[in-house]
Amino acid sequence: MTGRSVRNVLEAVLSGDLGSMTLLESFTHAQLAETPNCAHIVLTRDTVVTVLKRLRANLISPAEVQAWASFVKRGYIVGRSTGPVRPVDIEYQRGYETAISESISRLDEIGDVVDGVLREGEIDDFLAALALGE
Repeated sequence: MTGRSVRNVLEAVLSGDLGSMTLLESFTHAQLAETPNCAHIVLTRDTVVTVLKRLRANLISPAEVQAWASFVKRGYIVGRSTGPVRPVDIEYQRGYETAISESISRLDEIGDVVDGVLREGEIDDFLAALALGE
């Protein structure tokens, strides 16, 4: 395996390390869902800002961002399990819940047939909303 604990990989992903998504995908859904101390995993405003800025600068691909956003939105990797799924509980930083949720929901749509491409200025709009909070 990776030598890194599920918890450490989750923390890396939630800190904006999109490269850790590959490691996260190496764990089974059961391993993710049963990770000890999963309570209090928080996606921060700073992390979302960092991901948005890296996307705007073409340092990460839209596909990487979409996979990351899908996981942090749902708490599980889509299509990995059959049957019921118990998601990892990912909280959004207090005071920024709406701005984070709207950004993540839109990033999760990247690549969709409808609305799959970010429009010009959309990243800047999200950054402005994240600067203000709720």
